[in-house]
Amino acid sequence: MDLSAAEMGFFIDQAVRGLLSFGFESPDAQFVNATLNAVFNKRCAPAAAVVPANVTALQAICVAPDCALSPNDTCSAYAPAVPPVVANATLVGNYTKEPNGTTTAVNASTTSQASSARPTVSTAGGSSVSGSGRGAAEVAVAVFGAALLAIAL
Repeated sequence: MDLSAAEMGFFIDQAVRGLLSFGFESPDAQFVNATLNAVFNKRCAPAAAVVPANVTALQAICVAPDCALSPNDTCSAYAPAVPPVVANATLVGNYTKEPNGTTTAVNASTTSQASSARPTVSTAGGSSVSGSGRGAAEVAVAVFGAALLAIAL
């Protein structure tokens, strides 16, 4: 992933808030917060096994220059980050992420014809949340955070 320190901080914050909204106790949510920070939030972190049965692999998600550098950095092991691109421009518009973290609309006149489809996030209980913008994304992050907790425990 190509996340900055601010984006990674937002992701971890939303994962923790999602766990709390599902009824997790604060110490459990803080354990997830500490684990996400220690494993994924250190630039150039050495390879590690996240799940004990897994093989070791590079785990850093926060790889921008403003991310905290791992004390045992292995920057040479990491390939340069490639900025993400939009996979389906009809749903979210045609945007690109610039190296400085900003997004730029490409041919904004065509985005007004974007589909009115709204993303839907299904939860483990079979219910679904439909919406657009950050609300649905926050639900998705919360579900992902709960999944990470389940894997970590």
